[in-house]
Amino acid sequence: MIPRIQRSQIATSTPALGTNAATAAVLVGGKALYPVSAADGTKGVIIAAVDAQLGNEIKIGNRVATAVLKIYPPTGGTINGASANAAHDTTSGQGVTLICLVAASGGTWVTV
Repeated sequence: MIPRIQRSQIATSTPALGTNAATAAVLVGGKALYPVSAADGTKGVIIAAVDAQLGNEIKIGNRVATAVLKIYPPTGGTINGASANAAHDTTSGQGVTLICLVAASGGTWVTV
């Protein structure tokens, strides 16, 4: 049986913003599930630095069925071995699970 995420662990929906790691919307942090709206193929969100803890698993859901959402690591971090601060593109209308493997310098994140 897959454990369910408790309602208190679901963040309110965050609208994607900006076009790079400096201008994207920062997720609130400290939650397990982050719904995101307003993706348009260029806009994105940044994982909160507080979430960069060894073994932490978060889920980010793209609520826009027709557009890619860009997900950025906390400053200095990486996702799936890309360069520091590079975006991970989600599939339109789908979510992604990220796990923090190294907590230092914004985290080393992988998607599963």
